[in-house]
Amino acid sequence: MRLNKKLATLLCGFIFSTQIFAQHANHEPTVAERVFELEKKNDLLNVSLNMHGSYDAPFGYESSGMGESAFKMQQLRLDVKGNINEWLSYRWRHRLNRPNNGAGSIDNVSSAIDYAAIGVKLNDKWSLFLGRQCALYGGVEYDLNPIEVIEFSDMVNNLTAFMTGANVAYKVSDNHLLQLQILDSRNGKLEDVYGQNLNKAKLPFVYILNWNGKFFDGKYATCWSISGASPARGKYTAYVALGNKIRFSKKLDMYLDLMHSYEQLDDKGYLTAIVGEQFGHRAPSALYNSAVMRVNYRFAPRWNAFFKGMYETTASAKHNAAFERGRYRTAYGYIGGLEFYPMEESNLHFYAAFVGRSYQYSNRAKMRGFNDYDTQRLQLGFIYQLPVF
Repeated sequence: MRLNKKLATLLCGFIFSTQIFAQHANHEPTVAERVFELEKKNDLLNVSLNMHGSYDAPFGYESSGMGESAFKMQQLRLDVKGNINEWLSYRWRHRLNRPNNGAGSIDNVSSAIDYAAIGVKLNDKWSLFLGRQCALYGGVEYDLNPIEVIEFSDMVNNLTAFMTGANVAYKVSDNHLLQLQILDSRNGKLEDVYGQNLNKAKLPFVYILNWNGKFFDGKYATCWSISGASPARGKYTAYVALGNKIRFSKKLDMYLDLMHSYEQLDDKGYLTAIVGEQFGHRAPSALYNSAVMRVNYRFAPRWNAFFKGMYETTASAKHNAAFERGRYRTAYGYIGGLEFYPMEESNLHFYAAFVGRSYQYSNRAKMRGFNDYDTQRLQLGFIYQLPVF
């Protein structure tokens, strides 16, 4: 009863605050335009501050009652990009709430930097993107601005998303784009990421083929990819992501992401966390599957209701001397909530969401000391890509 009263109070506060902000809605000039009364006349410099802040009220974590509540800045990224001329562009994006620790990385770039790259337009069909960039692993949710996601799936959450390399893009038509990437397969040193007793690969790269397509006047869109990597000599990873977005009407849309990963050297780390390291390094033959679905219903011009479900499995694809073949963990996720957009021409929105996760372990994992558990939390927050200049 005490918990229900607290949740009701938080939800009432969220709805009341959104009504106040509803009174201030319309075009949103950049901060520089407001302060200096500047009129932007070119696309040379575009600066935005990506923010996602929230109040988290967890409960039900391995015990009854409320857990530790906290205000958090989930995401805080400075994004700077622009076009130097008609064929040359650049982008730099920096995570302000992550430490700068690039000295030990393979590409000598801090993990706080998402993008540090230039774009070269060769002609109307072909273009290049060179430097630190996002690996185009595919999936609709993976392709979103990270500030837009309240809770990632375990699969996406443990992907190494930003690495250094080259991207070649070919515009097949206005509705279809093919991209081929060659990137470093890891950011850190081999022994720091995967453990000891491994030999370095001569070409420790990840190769990604990505296809973005649109059909039926954009009502159905794809974000598919297939990739392969060689993080160490004789160890390979294969990853497939099929992202599908469907727009039923102006009010109703959804996306469904299906992901599969086979890893001869456990990259995600969930299997290794259960069975332990083998021969001094991460577990072999890890097998991961993930399905993520989100449905949006814009029932009013400023209001959106959404539901998101996640289903994921962790398994070993092969039997070995240390542990047997089969599934070790099944993870479920469920998120539902409301979003409020106070300004018509802005992506600023406030939200209230219930986030639940359930982790169930097989008997072979329970024999190793792992037990089923659930987590839930109420989250109130805001998401805003603030245009600075």
